[in-house]
This record gives sequence, C-alpha cells and structure tokens, in this order.
Amino acid sequence: MTGSGERDQHDHGNPSPLARPGRARQQYDDLPAATRRWMVFWAVARPSLIITGLLLLHYLMPLWDRQSRSTGVSLVLGLLLVAVLLAWQIRMISTSKYPRVRAIEALSLSVPLFVFVFATAYFATAQGIPSSFSQPLNHTDALYFAVTTFSSVGFSGWEKELGMP
Repeated sequence: MTGSGERDQHDHGNPSPLARPGRARQQYDDLPAATRRWMVFWAVARPSLIITGLLLLHYLMPLWDRQSRSTGVSLVLGLLLVAVLLAWQIRMISTSKYPRVRAIEALSLSVPLFVFVFATAYFATAQGIPSSFSQPLNHTDALYFAVTTFSSVGFSGWEKELGMP
C-alpha cells in the first residue's frame, strides 16, 4: 500500500503493471473490484479516523477562559489550516493515479474540518462573550449551530424553543 491509500497489486511476487516502468498505468475502472473497494475503503476510513479525533478534540479541548481576541486569532488560524489542507489536497488529486478516490478523501476530510473550526469558534465565543448568542452554547450546541448554518437547513429546533412561529 502506498502512502495515498492506493494499493499496488502483486502477482506471485511480480509487481503489477502499475509499478512497471514503461507500461501504461491501469485506469481505476480496469482494476479488480476488490482493489477498488480497498482503495475506497481507505479513502473513507482515514478521514473518518481523523474526524473522530477532531470530534474528541472539540469536546475535550479546554476552550473556556479565552478572550474574544484569541478566539478570532484561533478562527483565522483554523481557516488558514483548512485552506492549506485544501490546497495540498487539490495538488494531491491532480497528481494522483486515481484522482476520484483522492477527491473522496479530500472532501470527506476538508468539509468536516471546516465545520469543526467554526463549531470551536462558536463555542469559544459563547464562553467568552455569553451575550453573543441568544442562549448558552455547549459543545454539542455549537456543533449543531455550525452544521445548520453551513447546511442551510435552518434553525427550526431553536425557533420552537424560543417560541417563534
């Protein structure tokens, strides 16, 4: 297995056409079904593990006792991290043997990371300046707020609690 989650096939110790110089590279659709499933599995599993780690960080990272200025700096640094990661992923997609698989991995990591950056900023802001939101936010509320804000599904759950029509 290579570092990008793409697995080379071996036939009785001989490298596959993927690894032989001078031969055309196999297309994704030409790979055996088991190899394609393995590649997609790792393209989804790796970001899933990273997202699980991010979720744990979101809930366990001590974000109270922060000034609003440091929250703003943290948000900018988080967005910078997302931008750098996205630029790196785009480069990896363009140079990958199997760009579709790499694109799945890039999206399944970049989008949740973006949401987590804002959820963390919302939580830190709510802790530092409680009047920033109409009600107190805990970690789950901040994550919910970030997801609903970015998915444009609205705030129907909050409207009912606040007695809004």
